[in-house]
Amino acid sequence: MKLVRLGAVNYLNVRPLVFGLERRHDLVSLRFDPPAECARLLANGEIDLGMVPSITYLDRPGDGIVPGVCIGSDGAVDSVALFLRRPIREVRTLAVDTSSRTSVMLTRILCAQTRARDHRSVR
Repeated sequence: MKLVRLGAVNYLNVRPLVFGLERRHDLVSLRFDPPAECARLLANGEIDLGMVPSITYLDRPGDGIVPGVCIGSDGAVDSVALFLRRPIREVRTLAVDTSSRTSVMLTRILCAQTRARDHRSVR
């Protein structure tokens, strides 16, 4: 039987979802990487299944989603933090941690909303 190559996110909250798979060398080849790397591996065909950032699905609409399984929260998780030395409206560039594509996209959305809000208040 061919091994299923599974890419899992290297965060502690993923461990319950893959518990026991690391002992099933006959069925699964398991690796742990940052979310963006899991997405890259899946896109390049280096893994068969991947725990990828939700934003990745927009780039890969032909892929399937396993229903009922996710890492999520019904409250704040503080996964995006901006540390600024000046007001946001004065910021022209940001450095971001690219290990999470979803966090990068959320940062873009927050910045766009801030610009739109500022633009409306100027009128």
